[in-house]
Amino acid sequence: MINEKLKKYNIILGSSSDRRKELLTDLGINFTIQTTKKKEDYPKKLNGAEIAKFLAKQKANSISKQISGNFLLITADTIVLQNNKIFHKPKNKYHGKKY
Repeated sequence: MINEKLKKYNIILGSSSDRRKELLTDLGINFTIQTTKKKEDYPKKLNGAEIAKFLAKQKANSISKQISGNFLLITADTIVLQNNKIFHKPKNKYHGKKY
């Protein structure tokens, strides 16, 4: 039923996340992927959930300028926090294991 409603849209996943790709694929949704190289900057006054929301909106704004037509753009962001400290994406396997 959801796929019938989505047929009228060009569905775009604004993420290179393997997990997000897997979720849409498991739902049987046909989609394309478009990402942005925009640096992920955010105001320092934001908290974890606000940061993720802010970054997802930045991605959506950047990607939506590059596409047209009847589309549904899906963007998201994840923030990992421990004791109010943000753990950014590791630069490599060594960096990921260290933290």
